[in-house]
Amino acid sequence: MKGMNGYRIVPMYRRMFFRRAKEIIETISEDLVADFVMPVPSSYGFCNEFSLLLSEWLGIQHIVPDFLGKRTIGGILENGIVEPQAIENKRTRTLYASQLAAWRKMDADQHIAMKELDPKIRPLFQPLEVMSDVSHIAGANILIVDDLMSTGTSIRSASEALRARGVRADKGVCFLSGL
Repeated sequence: MKGMNGYRIVPMYRRMFFRRAKEIIETISEDLVADFVMPVPSSYGFCNEFSLLLSEWLGIQHIVPDFLGKRTIGGILENGIVEPQAIENKRTRTLYASQLAAWRKMDADQHIAMKELDPKIRPLFQPLEVMSDVSHIAGANILIVDDLMSTGTSIRSASEALRARGVRADKGVCFLSGL
């Protein structure tokens, strides 16, 4: 979906997708109470499109998450890693240690892309951080939107980063999920 491995959504399926999304939103809209709707930061525009659809359908103001950004490899390595020996599952520990070793060889200023990580180790990382002032939404209740969920790491990370700054972000919506 996100342009990986040559995959993309053709226009016909995109239209079908959004038509079906409206039907689904209608059935859950009573549970989606918030002050703002915000997409998880993504380099792929589909998440923002879905977020705009929700915002319009629910009548809730849409905000662009320009205050939230992807962390760099250096930022993760410097502060934000779990010690591998603390991971109980041997396979997960091996995958995690291998990922850290690969990152240590890469440019520290490169932003991490969760879609490139094995789903088993994604929850061990905090990929997003608040990059600028969020006083304009302090105390607000944010509905976080992601287009595709395999582990929930992006929504969880956005929620944790915002809550640490006084923003209520305890509800999320995902368009597609295998969970």
